[in-house]
Amino acid sequence: MLPQEPARKKTNIQKDNTYKKYFAKSPKMPMNKILRIVVTLLVLEIRLGYMEDPKELNQCSGYPGIPGSPGNNGLPGRDGREGRDGKEGERGEKGEAGVQGPPGNDGLVGQMGQKGDKAEPGPRGEHGVRGPPGKAGPFGLMGQQGDKGESGPQGTSGESVQGPPGDTGSTGPKGQKGDQGDPGPRVASVELRRITELEEEIKKLKDSYSNLEKRFIFTLWSRSGNKFFGTMKVSATFEDGLKFCTGVGGQIATPRNQAENDGLRDIAKQVGNVFIGVNDRRREGVFEELNGKPIAFSKWQRGEPNNDKGEEDCVVLVSDGMWNDVQCGTSNIIVCEL
Repeated sequence: MLPQEPARKKTNIQKDNTYKKYFAKSPKMPMNKILRIVVTLLVLEIRLGYMEDPKELNQCSGYPGIPGSPGNNGLPGRDGREGRDGKEGERGEKGEAGVQGPPGNDGLVGQMGQKGDKAEPGPRGEHGVRGPPGKAGPFGLMGQQGDKGESGPQGTSGESVQGPPGDTGSTGPKGQKGDQGDPGPRVASVELRRITELEEEIKKLKDSYSNLEKRFIFTLWSRSGNKFFGTMKVSATFEDGLKFCTGVGGQIATPRNQAENDGLRDIAKQVGNVFIGVNDRRREGVFEELNGKPIAFSKWQRGEPNNDKGEEDCVVLVSDGMWNDVQCGTSNIIVCEL
């Protein structure tokens, strides 16, 4: 009979299987707790090794037993921490263009660019539809008398009708002294003198009527005392204004006091600067009326007259009633004094 083999201690493989079965049946524990248990078991293993009987160590060991079946796989460990970002890779090839997106919102208005060069004129367009006639303009200045026209063809003889009496002819040469007649009635001499006076008055009335017809062309009037100021609202030079006002039986308006100056100011407020009959064309700095007499009234603006560029010899009245010297060749509104 073979000697009974002493009971051997569990091998490491058996211990591992025991641990695995233990841990397989055990609920899941945190890793730090598992590590503590493993360390504790290792310490106990070491201590048990030192405590074994030396006699038993001298005995021969028996044959190794049959290897046990492999244990179950342990639980998977936790995911490790994410590693550091790697280096940036090389730039890839350019991909294909994507589908065009919808249009974006309108941007802000940019700054105005510089003015471009002038382009060449384009082709001439077609004539447009003729517009309606404009308003009638103001009457122009009276022109100079034209040349006498040619005589027209002789008309047919009309019926003989006595016309109105003609104008009295000029007095003929004085005749020779006749014989003294008989004294006549005194009344006849008085009547003859009265007839002569009436003829002179009729002639004056005709002249006044002719001038009155010309004055109807004025469109704006102003009055100061016995003076009337009229204008057609037409601009002209000083020289043309002199001719025009003389042609209608008057002269360029000349204010001789504050009231007359105010009357011209009322017109200037509506039409602009107006020439007045004041100038220093004969002697620089000595302003005269149209009759050559020095002016007794003036209304100069501050700093006037200044004879700018040595060419200002005529005077205008501006909208506030003040005077300013200007060039006689400039165009300003003509106002006639009647």
